[in-house]
Amino acid sequence: MLVDKTSSRFQLRLLGGFSLRDPEGKAIDVPSKKGRALLAMLATAENGERTRSWLQDHLWSRGSSQDSLRKELSSLRSLLDSFSLDPLPRYVPRDVVRLDLACFDIDARSKTIKPKGEFLEGLDIPYENNFEEWLRETRVYFDSLHPDPAQFSYASPQIVGRISPSRICIGISPINWDTNYVGDSKEVIFNDILDRIARLLMASGGIDLFDHRYNTPAPNVLSTSIEQEPQVLLLPRVAETSSRFVMTLQLMLNETNQVLCTRRNEFDFDKVNRLLEDHELTTPLIAETVDEILFTLYRHSPQLLSMDECGVLRLVNDAISSMFEQSFVGLDRAHASLQTATETLPESVIYAWRAYLSTHQVDDPRIVDFKQIQEEARYYAARAIELDRYNPLVLSLLTHVYAFTLREFDIAADYLQQAKTLCSDHVMIYDADALLNLYLGHLTQSRDSALRAVRLSRFLPFKYVFVTTLCMIDARTGNYESSISAGEKSLRLQPTNSDRPYPPTIRYLAESYARIGDKEKALELIKHLKHAELDFNINHRAIPTLQIEDFLQTAQSTHQLTS
Repeated sequence: MLVDKTSSRFQLRLLGGFSLRDPEGKAIDVPSKKGRALLAMLATAENGERTRSWLQDHLWSRGSSQDSLRKELSSLRSLLDSFSLDPLPRYVPRDVVRLDLACFDIDARSKTIKPKGEFLEGLDIPYENNFEEWLRETRVYFDSLHPDPAQFSYASPQIVGRISPSRICIGISPINWDTNYVGDSKEVIFNDILDRIARLLMASGGIDLFDHRYNTPAPNVLSTSIEQEPQVLLLPRVAETSSRFVMTLQLMLNETNQVLCTRRNEFDFDKVNRLLEDHELTTPLIAETVDEILFTLYRHSPQLLSMDECGVLRLVNDAISSMFEQSFVGLDRAHASLQTATETLPESVIYAWRAYLSTHQVDDPRIVDFKQIQEEARYYAARAIELDRYNPLVLSLLTHVYAFTLREFDIAADYLQQAKTLCSDHVMIYDADALLNLYLGHLTQSRDSALRAVRLSRFLPFKYVFVTTLCMIDARTGNYESSISAGEKSLRLQPTNSDRPYPPTIRYLAESYARIGDKEKALELIKHLKHAELDFNINHRAIPTLQIEDFLQTAQSTHQLTS
């Protein structure tokens, strides 16, 4: 038997039964199940790197995890270090384990993955629930890369996706022109508006989109068969009055022709050409349209999916609503919904929302080990980027995560810049820009972005978050009257059934009252927040406000802060 000696790397096979061969083609036996799992976890990480605490939590949730991980790494190095390669480098940060991906040919990282069996087929580790959850999610992900071949294709070259029965499918119809004033430029303008709406819908997660404006099948785009028609149609129409274009978008159930919602927008004849030159003019229109479509689909999802199907869009929207309702029950519900969503369809934006949930857990007094929350956020962020590094919503959510949860501002700034480059209209990009520039001290740019976020969040139930960002910025700039106005508005917008007010609102609003001399009001706010939290500390984990700790010391010289 001839052995292929041309390879200069280890051959690691994870799709199907686990297999490892040295650069000479000889099989390497890895007898330990946890050793095989450890290699797989590192091989599927974004840079071949995971933290020690994450690995310990997933493979040794009981017993002496540090010693066990150390011994397993030592055993693997003894198997792999017989060549000049250094596949498990020793000289890395102390809290990290790294697999040098350059030393390996890994089938699961190939750009042309072909199904060869289940991921880590036959491998199970009893009693390690975290590992089993990771394995289940990873298997679902690889399964989703191979949908059934399609017979028909209706798609825009700009829209990429895959079919899933757990998604809601929208079909965009060609524009119905009810006007004699249409030229090439007008067609470009209104089709560009639809393109931007389509991109935002696709980026939101849980939606498949068939764009019937483009009749020529394109490679590597979303396709469908006759048996998988869109459940919902988006019907655009452009008409004209004496001086204006009127663009109407109607969302309709495909099967019954029931109209779910209608949006109407008017554009002056003499100003319509500016829409092509300046995209910012239509940004609020597009953001509001997408918000209305998403909330409409969320409300009608039971009509669109059979009873035994789990709608990803419904789960994601439920998680978003729950995490912003400012209750401990809501946080738990958000966690459960996102977990179910990733099990149903592991998708980049869902992992990004799971990572973003950590920014709310920062202020959850029930969290004892916040380092574990940070490690989970880092893991979910890595999975989100692995699956889609060009989704602007994902990039903006991870900007929040790296800035607020992980405090790695250089990475946050890089993600934000990438999100901006993709020219998205999503409100979270503007809020991420506002907060990151606030943390970095760029207050003018921060306030401009915050005002944009407030405007784009006009119809969102969690608008109070973006108003709070404005409150924080004005407090930092010393404009305390404006900060108080924004802070009080945020309190009025917050859910009435919450366990407590939004903590950042209270911190910055309390300081602003103190700065104008109303210490009684400031202390009342702090006591209100402290009463809702166990062992509350005003600077507990959160980004500190201006000098709030100094303020409290001064205030408490004449007042006692009581529970």
